[in-house]
Amino acid sequence: MTLREIAEEVGVSISTVSRVLNRKNPHVASQEIQDRIWEIVRRQNYTTPAQRSGMISQSAPVISCLFAREAKKISDNPFFTGIAQNFEKIALSLNYSTRHYFTATEVYERNFDKLIGEDISGLIIIGRHKEDLIRKIYPRVKNIVYAGLMPPVSDVYDSVVCDAYRIGRAAADYLADFNHVECGFIGEADNEIRFSGYMDALKERKCEIRDEWIVNLPASMENGYLGMKQILSLKERPTAIFCMNDYFAIGAIKALNDEKVRCPEEISIIGVDNVEASAYTTPKLTTVKTPMEELGQIAAKVLIDRINGGHTINVKVNLPFSIIERESCAPRK
Repeated sequence: MTLREIAEEVGVSISTVSRVLNRKNPHVASQEIQDRIWEIVRRQNYTTPAQRSGMISQSAPVISCLFAREAKKISDNPFFTGIAQNFEKIALSLNYSTRHYFTATEVYERNFDKLIGEDISGLIIIGRHKEDLIRKIYPRVKNIVYAGLMPPVSDVYDSVVCDAYRIGRAAADYLADFNHVECGFIGEADNEIRFSGYMDALKERKCEIRDEWIVNLPASMENGYLGMKQILSLKERPTAIFCMNDYFAIGAIKALNDEKVRCPEEISIIGVDNVEASAYTTPKLTTVKTPMEELGQIAAKVLIDRINGGHTINVKVNLPFSIIERESCAPRK
């Protein structure tokens, strides 16, 4: 694949693709455009200009990247691709080559040794995964780091996380501090630690919880829209809703606007991740900012330090989050 073909698929100029791949200017394109370019690079195994120019030696150690969620959720979610992009940036600066991008589905369905090749020095796992995945990988790769929002499922590898349970609790406390006692949820509820933290905090704050106010759907902007339409069809509605991520929240706000339901006057909305689009909704989205860049950057440093023998004990790094207050939440009237 050529730069021209990447540019045509994304719908931007060749120079924009070149600048993104060379990382000369982080503001050369929107985060969405950058994520789409890097997703194509990974999918097509495109050799970056840095690799072709010799910035990375052909004998440089190789790090692989495992996206633990479904393939379609990777390209659609800038949180995953953002972690990977920032991981790559640090690995490149330390003369490590990042190759062999694959998913958990491929690990289960294909021969793992053939999947990663012979030259892998380490592996980053991005996204929620199960312990049986580690059991399948660990005999072949000992240098592993996990980056994401979930707690580690095993003690055999390093991890750099932002506590999803505390994120859920913080969202509930934020709404409850605005006197919202009738709160809903849109997102993935099954085995989702954000949802668990949210529900636990609501119960402690004596908030009302109704089954019909909890909409359990796979992650997408469309499902945020459909989930909100489902809640709006109810005779009695919650006054505030926690959306599992910003894409759910953006879809939910569109549904409110379409139905002429005022946000935040009638229903307040809070999301998670602080994606670029969250600042451009109407109203602008209040959200929990997760440290996407730092998750990738610190994970790269931790993994490369282990590869180089810098540490042997398992490193557990827990990064903070913050609430970005905008316009989609207000005190209950």
